Amino acid sequence: MSSFRKENVNKEILQTSICTLLPTLNNATMRIHERTVINTEELLKQIIARLDRMEEGQQQTNTRLDRIESDLTDLKTSFSNIEGQQRENTDYIKALLHRTEELNAQTHSIGHGLNVLTGKAATKEDVADLSAQFRVLNDRLFRQEVEVDKLKAVK
Repeated sequence: MSSFRKENVNKEILQTSICTLLPTLNNATMRIHERTVINTEELLKQIIARLDRMEEGQQQTNTRLDRIESDLTDLKTSFSNIEGQQRENTDYIKALLHRTEELNAQTHSIGHGLNVLTGKAATKEDVADLSAQFRVLNDRLFRQEVEVDKLKAVK
């Protein structure tokens, strides 16, 4: 056989082989492409599902933060009320302490005044009278101290 004829035969065999293999290659390429598309779609679905879960978690976190902010506002209001009550109680305690000091001064003045007026030792009647006055003042002092203790307990 001539070289020309051999070449033509080889070309024909090559063309036949290519024509036979071409549909197989096209099918394989299509299957690879389809698998790639399917894998990409699956990945996108997974990503979207994860994003949805993240969004739900973010919404839950936001709800919790809203509740915490509301609770904090309530606490601030309560604290402010407590501070006001504490100031009021402190003012009452100061007034009671001042009144107690006044009563002590009056008691001392009575005793001093009695000594100046009599210039001598007190009689049993004087002592009894002073004792009654001291009881009245002590009762008053005791009630005031009880009120002070009550206010301190509230504080």
